[in-house]
This record gives sequence, structure tokens and C-alpha cells, in this order.
Amino acid sequence: MTEDQGGGNQLVGLLARAGAAGVAAAAGLAVAGPAGGMIGSAASQMAVDLTEAMASKLGERRRQRTAVPVEHAAECLGIAVPEVTDRLTDEPELEHVTTTVLIGALSTESHEKLLFLGRVLANVLTDRAVLEEEQFLAQAIAAIEAPHVRLLDLIESQQTKSGRIVSQYALGGAELGAAFSAVLKTLESVGLIASSSIVEMRNGPMPRHPTPGEKPPQVPVATPHWVATELGKALLKRLREIAAGDIPSDQCVVL
Repeated sequence: MTEDQGGGNQLVGLLARAGAAGVAAAAGLAVAGPAGGMIGSAASQMAVDLTEAMASKLGERRRQRTAVPVEHAAECLGIAVPEVTDRLTDEPELEHVTTTVLIGALSTESHEKLLFLGRVLANVLTDRAVLEEEQFLAQAIAAIEAPHVRLLDLIESQQTKSGRIVSQYALGGAELGAAFSAVLKTLESVGLIASSSIVEMRNGPMPRHPTPGEKPPQVPVATPHWVATELGKALLKRLREIAAGDIPSDQCVVL
């Protein structure tokens, strides 16, 4: 293990061990109580062995993932990993954002998200004035995956082209199917989009016996619309920068 890797493990070891222990505990509950008695000792031991193996592998993978943001922050700042680790752990005002970054890293396999989180750490170490915005960005990136980015990008792109907020009828290109509402809800909950209801006049039903040349009556219909917030635009901008610099140019932003 290199000195840099040791510094990263110092920062993330506790969270990684807690994650592995949580997996073991959850699997242990599955064979406890009355159900456990019916499973039998051999099956129970098999479950314990499997749980320990999973916990060990998950723990190692999590340690590797949580090290990436710290290492990328060190690369961005041009300093050693142990120095990043020391600064993040020695300054109380950075505790919240550091914890958010590490928990976000634990829950993703996406290299792009890990780099994004690393830039959060680099930015807050460089300028405390951006701490609040970076905290929100870290929370937002930790909460979303590829479908969210795809829909956010579609909303922001259409908004830029038309200069207007985007209606639900313009979002079919995201091809989210049954997940559409859930993805919208997540984007809105982390502040990446904002919604509003706009009343538009539409053709209503014709009377049963219309007179010749009679036109359909106009009725007000409220339709939902969305707009990418400044936070959403900032998140997309950073993802595009990462795609342009740290990811092969023939790949799109896919989390």
C-alpha cells in the first residue's frame, strides 16, 4: 500500500467498515428468530459464511470507491493524498460536506460521479465561500443516476433552445416509461429542477348537436412545466467538463 492509499483509508475506513458491518447485520437478521430455527444449523452456517464473504468484498470495494474522490481532489490541488485527508479531518466546517461526499461514493459504481465528488472536495478546500453550494451539489449528485441526468439534460437543453420552461409533452425523448414521475420527483426534491402549473386554453368538447360552422369552445387546462434551476445547470456544467476532460471524448455523460 502506498502512502497516498494509506491517507485515503484513514479518512474512509470507518465508513467502509460500518458499511460492511451493516451488510453482515442485515443478512444475519434473515436467519434469526423462528425462521432461523427452521433453516437448520448447516444452512445457517452457509448463510453466515456467504455473508462474511460478501461483507469482506463489499468492504474492499467501498474502500476503493471512497478513496477515488480524495485522490482526485489531491490531483486537482496538486498535493499529496495525506495532506487532503489531514485538511478534511482537521477542519470542523468541512465535516458535513466530507461526510456527504464519502456516503455518496459508497453508493455508486460510477467513475464520473466519483470524480464529481472529488471536485467538490477540491473546491471547498480551495475556497470556503463555495462551501454551501458545493454541499448542495454533493447531495444532488449522490441522489441521482443516469435517467435523472438524461431528463435534466433534456429539460435544460430544450429550455435553452426555446427560452421557455418545458412542458410534460416535450419530455418524451427521455424515454423513461413508468419511471418518469419518480425521476421528476427526485430531480425536484434535490433542487435541480423547479415545477409550475401553467393554464393554457385548449379546445373543449363540442356540443352534442353543433350548429353548422360552430367551433369547439375554449377551456382552461392546467399543465405542468419544469425548468432547470441554477443548481441543476451548475451540476450539468460540471458533468460536461468531466466528460470532456476525464472521460474518453466518444462517451456521453452516463452515470
